[in-house]
Amino acid sequence: PCSRPLRRCGAMQRSTRSVAWPRRIRPDSPEPQRDTVYPPRLLLPALALAFAPPLCAQSPPDAPPAYLTALVLLERGDTTRALDHLREATRTAAGFGPAFLRLGSILTTRAPELTRAVGLRREAEAALDRARRLLGETPTVLAELGFLRRKQHMYPAARWYLQRALRAAERGGAN
Repeated sequence: PCSRPLRRCGAMQRSTRSVAWPRRIRPDSPEPQRDTVYPPRLLLPALALAFAPPLCAQSPPDAPPAYLTALVLLERGDTTRALDHLREATRTAAGFGPAFLRLGSILTTRAPELTRAVGLRREAEAALDRARRLLGETPTVLAELGFLRRKQHMYPAARWYLQRALRAAERGGAN
């Protein structure tokens, strides 16, 4: 530590107003520059969320009540309570594929990549396998299986599932 006063040792910080910020990173800038390029991995999910209808509007008419409650909780951002409702929906309506798909998707997202922590990944794998049997090989199911395989560090299998999801989406089954 410096025993001299801050002004003499040069550690005194200037305020952000006195710093000559470039136009691109000025904190009070009203909008980003036109030449700002956002990577697709950040831009596409944001656009999908911005233009997607609410989750409840996407639910099929024969959805169990626990599934609809889980969708409302997911829209509010409460994934912990939504997981409980999704597990209940998969127990009460064993033939309802979207509940298994949504459960597997959330568990895949929440599962850590540690090799010792396999509980959530196993549950996600069981839910996604059941969704695949019930819904078929839709692009969404295949993509979620690819994301799960990536979390399991099974990179060739993840690439295979993601490529199949892309081909299925190009064929026209964009579910």
